[in-house]
Amino acid sequence: MTNWAFVIGINEYQRLRSLEFAVPDAEAVSDFLRDEAGFERVFYFSDNSPNEIAPDGSPQSTQPTYANLLSFLLEFFEKPYLEAGDNFWFFFSGHGIRYQERDYLMPCDANHKAVEATAISISYVTERLRRCGADNVVLFLDACRNQGDKAGVGIGLQKHQGVITISSCSPREKAYELEEIGQGSFTYALLESLRIQGESNCATVERLYQRLRYRVPEINNYYNKPVQTPYAIVEPASKYHLILLPQQATLIDIAILREDALEAELEGDLELAEQLWTRILGLSPADPKALKALKRVWLKGLSEITHEKAQKDVKSDKHAVADQKAQKDVKFDKDAVAEYVNSRTIKPLRKSTVLWVDDRPNNNIYERQSLEALGINFVLAQSTEEAFYKLNRQDFDLIISDMGRPPDPRAGYTLLDQLRSCRDETPFIIYASSRHPKHIAESLRHGAIGCTNWPSELFEMVLSVLVGKNG
Repeated sequence: MTNWAFVIGINEYQRLRSLEFAVPDAEAVSDFLRDEAGFERVFYFSDNSPNEIAPDGSPQSTQPTYANLLSFLLEFFEKPYLEAGDNFWFFFSGHGIRYQERDYLMPCDANHKAVEATAISISYVTERLRRCGADNVVLFLDACRNQGDKAGVGIGLQKHQGVITISSCSPREKAYELEEIGQGSFTYALLESLRIQGESNCATVERLYQRLRYRVPEINNYYNKPVQTPYAIVEPASKYHLILLPQQATLIDIAILREDALEAELEGDLELAEQLWTRILGLSPADPKALKALKRVWLKGLSEITHEKAQKDVKSDKHAVADQKAQKDVKFDKDAVAEYVNSRTIKPLRKSTVLWVDDRPNNNIYERQSLEALGINFVLAQSTEEAFYKLNRQDFDLIISDMGRPPDPRAGYTLLDQLRSCRDETPFIIYASSRHPKHIAESLRHGAIGCTNWPSELFEMVLSVLVGKNG
């Protein structure tokens, strides 16, 4: 289980009232996540933070301007770096605003008279963060400050599917900075709560939220500040049981997650069930029930996909042959899952990215869905030229290609030969209309792993390569 975070703190605003303790709050959160919570990576933007290194290797300024924040969200979240079961936290300390039914975060150069042009919507932030690959995205928004305060309705009203949002105050309230302690009351209570040890800890979203709901008003009352009540939106509701700090999770916490996973599976929500069982396995790697459940969920997904394909083929006048072939394919798929998918191979499969080259990608949609059910990521190309363009921009663990693509009837070999001439040894599978022995032999001579037109055989070859390469 991997934990990353993006932390932003802004005191100095060019066109808005500057704040006093937003940067110290953000710095305290950044230090806690890195030094105490053990987060592997924390991106930190503030008035005086050092540069980050962009994906292309160049230094990127972390001054929280509109351009810098937008560039970071665009470039760092263009492809998934994390996977199911991982966490990504986002903390913002500064000004926020609600404008035309949407929530916005205000960079240091934002203009309240041109919100859409100079502020960043939280919808856009969540859309980019979810690209990181983690299935648990948590937002902490300390963004309606009174130190100053910010006029208008507070942010945090919008729902973001699959995202946990905890705002520092309820709508129409303001968040307060406390000169006596040199922090905002929300961030002070947040860090205090996250540091609690033992059975009363705040390791889950539900316990953290409950404590913040009474602790923040208590702090404000002590320092003679108006009421401020944190406000959460959690989608779906089962994420209230999400374990934020795995090292503090109790057996009861894991048992509740197990109940949620079983309920999701019974209701047919296989995607949510997979996420929850994956998280349980991350918390308890030796849990045989979690591994067994993951296999069960994957097999249900494969069966649904194969049944859908068989039904489509039946409508295309391939009745008996299609049904028999679908049953054979799902049997082979189940055998492959049983052979290759275990506690050692789950993470390698989820770290894999495959380039699939075919001028008619819809012909292979069911095969891709079957493999995607195991967490494998796909990038599509519809021509040899497009394939080379994507190969020059990204590394892949495997390439799957059809054979003929107009105007080249041997485009699969054309691509493969050019790769091998460049000493690119990326594993290569031909998935075309034939698996005749002479065609298999020819594919091997060109440097491919093999060629097939059977989905089940493709499935086994792909799993064999990816588990061996990333295991």
